[in-house]
Amino acid sequence: VTFDWKKDGKQSAGLIAQNVEKVFPRAVEEVEGLNDDPSYKTVDYNQIIGLLVESVKELKAEIEELKKHK
Repeated sequence: VTFDWKKDGKQSAGLIAQNVEKVFPRAVEEVEGLNDDPSYKTVDYNQIIGLLVESVKELKAEIEELKKHK
């Protein structure tokens, strides 16, 4: 998803922590909010990178296999 940071309005992109948590709960952490802000969930993107690399490898292999049978 894309979003704007509340503190400075800069645009960014990321994953929705609640969606990640459903399939890979270890990559999500709940963090206490500052001052009176409620707690919120964050994604540890370092844990996601390896999964993404492996899924790209699998897709590439699948594409190559499909090309052979064309």
